[in-house]
Amino acid sequence: MVDPAWFFSTLAQATAASIGFLIAFLAALYTARKNKTQDNYREFMNQLQQIETNYKPLLRQMQKQLVGVTDFSVSGGTTEETCEIDLSQSEIEDIAEEYDQSTAVRMWANLNRSQKILDQIILPQPNNKKRCQLRRLNESSKAMIEQIDTAASAFELLGDTSIGHLEPEEVRNKEVFPDVVDDESVVVKGTHPKTDTFQSWEKVLSEFRQQTVRAAMWTQNSELTVDFDEFKIALDQILTLFFIGVALPMLFLLSWVPDWWVTTNGLALTIIELAFILAVSYHTVALFGTVKSILTYSNRV
Repeated sequence: MVDPAWFFSTLAQATAASIGFLIAFLAALYTARKNKTQDNYREFMNQLQQIETNYKPLLRQMQKQLVGVTDFSVSGGTTEETCEIDLSQSEIEDIAEEYDQSTAVRMWANLNRSQKILDQIILPQPNNKKRCQLRRLNESSKAMIEQIDTAASAFELLGDTSIGHLEPEEVRNKEVFPDVVDDESVVVKGTHPKTDTFQSWEKVLSEFRQQTVRAAMWTQNSELTVDFDEFKIALDQILTLFFIGVALPMLFLLSWVPDWWVTTNGLALTIIELAFILAVSYHTVALFGTVKSILTYSNRV
């Protein structure tokens, strides 16, 4: 047994000093991670802005061109339902199967839906909703490129249109889509490449797919995916350690204990002191383990 006053005073001071150091260290790590995730998020939003600026006019142009060679209704009914952002590709396909030109309806739906998602995803909204929209955007970009990435798939889409008969070797390079001539036309204005062949469609949709995948990669270490739960855990552990290693020892130190109790209950005091040492040691090791995991993760961000 050591002198209770010295023991509890030393324990409280040492624990408080350790807690102060850890709080300062964690604050620095938190600030660094927050700044990094914010930088990545800004880059992610810049990517989305560029995609919206560069590809939304092209997608609108291609959507109108597809309508120009089809005869299914694009207003009212279930066709509009295929453009709902929350639908999966299988649900879009199920609705499209109700039409004779099902392949064309699927393409039209994903062209339309991609534009809607681009309009919404750049707006301020909860991160979980933005993550969901980005996933849907990638699903649409993947589905569209899969529909025309081979002559066979392009020929299948062509068969759903009213273009007329073409030989398979003509499908990709023949100018099968009409120019858009209304006021919103980007073809007539010449600010974007023409999309009158399946080959040009494949080029545009391939680049669009690459850009959406790249945008998704920027989310990996941004505010959309990085959380700060470890810091909350560390804070809880710090509070527990403060209570055990600082608050309780100070209560023992400041409380009045008769001299005769200290003299006659030396074994009890020894047990209490050992219990404090074990408790403080256990929670200190646990806290340092959490700090180590935070540091390891921060180095990867």
